[in-house]
Amino acid sequence: PLWKSKPIIKPLQGGMTNINFLAEENKKKYVARFALTSNALLGLDRKREVYNTKIAALENIGPKVVAFYPQHNLLILEYIPGTIATPLSIKKEENIRLLAQLFQKLHFGKKFQDELNIFDSIQSYLKEVKKRKSWIPVDLPLLLANLQQLEQELQFKTNTPCHLDLMIENIVFHKRKARLIDWEYSANSDLRFDLAMLSVKGSFGRQEDVVLLKSY
Repeated sequence: PLWKSKPIIKPLQGGMTNINFLAEENKKKYVARFALTSNALLGLDRKREVYNTKIAALENIGPKVVAFYPQHNLLILEYIPGTIATPLSIKKEENIRLLAQLFQKLHFGKKFQDELNIFDSIQSYLKEVKKRKSWIPVDLPLLLANLQQLEQELQFKTNTPCHLDLMIENIVFHKRKARLIDWEYSANSDLRFDLAMLSVKGSFGRQEDVVLLKSY
Protein backbone atom coordinates (compact mmCIF):
# COMPACT_ATOMS: atom_id res chain seq x y z
CA PRO A 1 0.00 0.00 0.00
CA LEU A 2 2.98 2.33 0.31
CA TRP A 3 3.65 2.49 -3.44
CA LYS A 4 1.55 4.52 -5.88
CA SER A 5 3.16 2.74 -8.83
CA LYS A 6 5.22 -0.43 -9.20
CA PRO A 7 8.66 0.24 -7.69
CA ILE A 8 11.96 -1.06 -9.03
CA ILE A 9 13.28 -3.59 -6.49
CA LYS A 10 16.93 -4.62 -6.24
CA PRO A 11 18.63 -6.78 -3.58
CA LEU A 12 21.25 -5.10 -1.41
CA GLN A 13 24.44 -6.92 -0.46
CA GLY A 14 25.77 -7.07 3.10
CA GLY A 15 24.11 -7.38 6.46
CA MET A 16 23.83 -10.54 8.56
CA THR A 17 20.57 -10.06 10.45
CA ASN A 18 18.27 -8.78 7.67
CA ILE A 19 17.47 -9.43 4.02
CA ASN A 20 17.70 -5.97 2.44
CA PHE A 21 16.32 -4.47 -0.76
CA LEU A 22 16.58 -1.11 -2.49
CA ALA A 23 13.19 0.12 -3.72
CA GLU A 24 12.91 3.05 -6.13
CA GLU A 25 9.64 4.75 -7.06
CA ASN A 26 9.28 8.09 -8.86
CA LYS A 27 12.98 8.86 -8.30
CA LYS A 28 12.59 8.31 -4.54
CA LYS A 29 14.66 5.58 -2.94
CA TYR A 30 13.86 3.42 0.09
CA VAL A 31 15.46 0.51 1.91
CA ALA A 32 13.25 -2.47 2.75
CA ARG A 33 14.52 -4.70 5.57
CA PHE A 34 13.07 -8.14 6.29
CA ALA A 35 14.20 -9.40 9.71
CA LEU A 36 14.98 -13.07 10.24
CA THR A 37 12.98 -14.93 12.90
CA SER A 38 16.27 -16.24 14.32
CA ASN A 39 17.15 -12.66 15.36
CA ALA A 40 15.32 -13.28 18.63
CA LEU A 41 18.26 -15.49 19.66
CA LEU A 42 20.47 -12.39 19.50
CA GLY A 43 18.11 -10.40 21.69
CA LEU A 44 16.99 -8.22 18.77
CA ASP A 45 13.56 -6.60 18.85
CA ARG A 46 12.08 -4.96 15.75
CA LYS A 47 9.73 -2.69 17.70
CA ARG A 48 12.68 -1.38 19.73
CA GLU A 49 14.63 -0.82 16.52
CA VAL A 50 11.75 1.21 15.04
CA TYR A 51 11.39 3.32 18.20
CA ASN A 52 15.11 4.06 18.45
CA THR A 53 15.53 4.68 14.71
CA LYS A 54 12.82 7.34 14.89
CA ILE A 55 14.74 9.11 17.67
CA ALA A 56 17.98 8.94 15.66
CA ALA A 57 16.16 10.39 12.65
CA LEU A 58 14.98 13.35 14.72
CA GLU A 59 18.63 14.04 15.56
CA ASN A 60 19.46 13.72 11.83
CA ILE A 61 21.96 10.96 12.53
CA GLY A 62 19.95 8.07 11.09
CA PRO A 63 17.38 7.32 8.37
CA LYS A 64 13.68 8.17 8.72
CA VAL A 65 11.21 5.35 9.28
CA VAL A 66 8.81 5.30 6.32
CA ALA A 67 6.66 2.30 7.27
CA PHE A 68 6.63 -0.78 9.50
CA TYR A 69 4.64 -3.95 8.76
CA PRO A 70 4.90 -6.23 11.84
CA GLN A 71 3.04 -9.10 10.16
CA HIS A 72 5.89 -9.37 7.64
CA ASN A 73 8.69 -8.26 9.99
CA LEU A 74 9.29 -5.61 7.32
CA LEU A 75 10.78 -2.19 8.00
CA ILE A 76 10.94 0.41 5.22
CA LEU A 77 13.41 3.24 5.70
CA GLU A 78 14.54 6.38 3.95
CA TYR A 79 17.52 5.70 1.68
CA ILE A 80 20.56 7.67 2.84
CA PRO A 81 22.77 8.91 -0.02
CA GLY A 82 26.49 9.15 0.47
CA THR A 83 29.66 7.11 0.74
CA ILE A 84 30.01 4.11 3.04
CA ALA A 85 33.07 4.31 5.29
CA THR A 86 36.11 2.26 4.28
CA PRO A 87 39.19 1.12 6.26
CA LEU A 88 41.02 4.07 4.68
CA SER A 89 38.40 6.84 4.96
CA ILE A 90 37.47 6.00 8.55
CA LYS A 91 40.95 7.03 9.72
CA LYS A 92 40.85 10.51 8.16
CA GLU A 93 40.89 13.19 10.85
CA GLU A 94 37.97 15.11 9.33
CA ASN A 95 35.80 11.97 9.35
CA ILE A 96 36.73 11.08 12.92
CA ARG A 97 35.68 14.59 13.97
CA LEU A 98 32.37 14.18 12.14
CA LEU A 99 31.75 10.96 14.05
CA ALA A 100 32.64 12.61 17.35
CA GLN A 101 29.98 15.25 16.60
CA LEU A 102 27.50 12.48 15.77
CA PHE A 103 28.24 10.73 19.08
CA GLN A 104 27.62 13.99 20.92
CA LYS A 105 24.14 14.21 19.40
CA LEU A 106 23.46 10.54 20.04
CA HIS A 107 24.79 10.17 23.57
CA PHE A 108 23.32 13.39 24.92
CA GLY A 109 20.00 13.13 23.09
CA LYS A 110 16.66 11.59 23.95
CA LYS A 111 16.77 8.24 25.75
CA PHE A 112 16.22 5.05 23.76
CA GLN A 113 13.95 2.13 24.48
CA ASP A 114 15.41 -0.65 26.68
CA GLU A 115 18.77 -1.03 28.38
CA LEU A 116 21.61 -3.31 27.35
CA ASN A 117 24.55 -4.46 29.44
CA ILE A 118 27.16 -6.06 27.18
CA PHE A 119 28.36 -8.34 29.97
CA ASP A 120 24.84 -9.66 30.56
CA SER A 121 24.48 -10.23 26.81
CA ILE A 122 27.62 -12.36 26.73
CA GLN A 123 26.31 -14.53 29.57
CA SER A 124 22.98 -14.84 27.77
CA TYR A 125 24.68 -15.91 24.54
CA LEU A 126 26.80 -18.44 26.44
CA LYS A 127 23.72 -19.91 28.10
CA GLU A 128 22.06 -20.34 24.68
CA VAL A 129 25.21 -21.94 23.22
CA LYS A 130 25.36 -24.48 26.07
CA LYS A 131 21.66 -25.21 25.69
CA ARG A 132 22.16 -25.97 21.99
CA LYS A 133 25.39 -27.91 22.64
CA SER A 134 27.29 -25.71 20.20
CA TRP A 135 31.04 -25.07 20.00
CA ILE A 136 32.68 -23.46 23.03
CA PRO A 137 36.33 -22.26 23.23
CA VAL A 138 38.57 -24.58 25.23
CA ASP A 139 39.93 -21.62 27.23
CA LEU A 140 36.46 -20.46 28.26
CA PRO A 141 37.22 -20.42 32.04
CA LEU A 142 40.14 -18.02 31.43
CA LEU A 143 38.03 -15.82 29.15
CA LEU A 144 35.23 -15.65 31.72
CA ALA A 145 37.70 -14.76 34.47
CA ASN A 146 39.07 -11.92 32.32
CA LEU A 147 35.51 -10.84 31.58
CA GLN A 148 34.64 -10.70 35.26
CA GLN A 149 37.72 -8.59 36.00
CA LEU A 150 36.83 -6.19 33.17
CA GLU A 151 33.26 -5.87 34.42
CA GLN A 152 34.47 -4.96 37.91
CA GLU A 153 36.97 -2.40 36.62
CA LEU A 154 34.68 -0.72 34.07
CA GLN A 155 31.55 -0.44 36.23
CA PHE A 156 29.46 -0.63 33.05
CA LYS A 157 26.54 1.81 32.97
CA THR A 158 23.31 1.63 30.93
CA ASN A 159 22.13 5.24 31.01
CA THR A 160 23.14 6.57 27.57
CA PRO A 161 21.51 6.05 24.14
CA CYS A 162 24.01 4.05 22.06
CA HIS A 163 24.21 2.51 18.58
CA LEU A 164 26.17 -0.58 19.72
CA ASP A 165 26.87 -1.91 16.21
CA LEU A 166 29.59 0.35 14.85
CA MET A 167 30.80 -1.78 11.98
CA ILE A 168 32.35 0.73 9.59
CA GLU A 169 29.90 -0.44 6.90
CA ASN A 170 27.14 1.12 9.04
CA ILE A 171 28.69 4.59 8.69
CA VAL A 172 27.68 6.87 5.80
CA PHE A 173 29.42 10.16 4.96
CA HIS A 174 27.60 12.80 2.91
CA LYS A 175 28.11 16.57 2.56
CA ARG A 176 30.37 16.88 5.61
CA LYS A 177 28.00 14.91 7.80
CA ALA A 178 28.08 11.41 9.22
CA ARG A 179 25.02 9.24 9.74
CA LEU A 180 24.54 5.69 10.94
CA ILE A 181 22.36 2.91 9.56
CA ASP A 182 21.20 -0.38 11.16
CA TRP A 183 19.95 0.63 14.61
CA GLU A 184 18.67 -2.82 15.59
CA TYR A 185 21.20 -3.32 18.42
CA SER A 186 20.65 0.21 19.77
CA ALA A 187 19.64 0.68 23.40
CA ASN A 188 20.59 2.67 26.47
CA SER A 189 24.06 1.46 27.38
CA ASP A 190 27.57 2.72 28.17
CA LEU A 191 28.85 5.46 25.82
CA ARG A 192 32.38 4.07 26.12
CA PHE A 193 31.29 0.98 24.19
CA ASP A 194 30.42 3.03 21.07
CA LEU A 195 33.76 4.85 21.21
CA ALA A 196 35.72 1.65 21.81
CA MET A 197 33.90 -0.27 19.07
CA LEU A 198 34.63 2.46 16.52
CA SER A 199 38.29 2.34 17.51
CA VAL A 200 38.42 -1.46 17.17
CA LYS A 201 36.43 -1.78 13.94
CA GLY A 202 38.31 1.17 12.41
CA SER A 203 41.68 -0.35 13.43
CA PHE A 204 42.58 2.96 15.09
CA GLY A 205 46.06 3.60 16.41
CA ARG A 206 46.95 6.02 19.18
CA GLN A 207 46.82 9.01 16.82
CA GLU A 208 43.24 8.29 15.71
CA ASP A 209 42.12 7.53 19.28
CA VAL A 210 43.47 10.87 20.50
CA VAL A 211 41.60 12.74 17.73
CA LEU A 212 38.38 10.87 18.55
CA LEU A 213 38.52 11.44 22.31
CA LYS A 214 39.64 15.06 22.14
CA SER A 215 36.97 15.86 19.53
CA TYR A 216 34.34 14.07 21.58
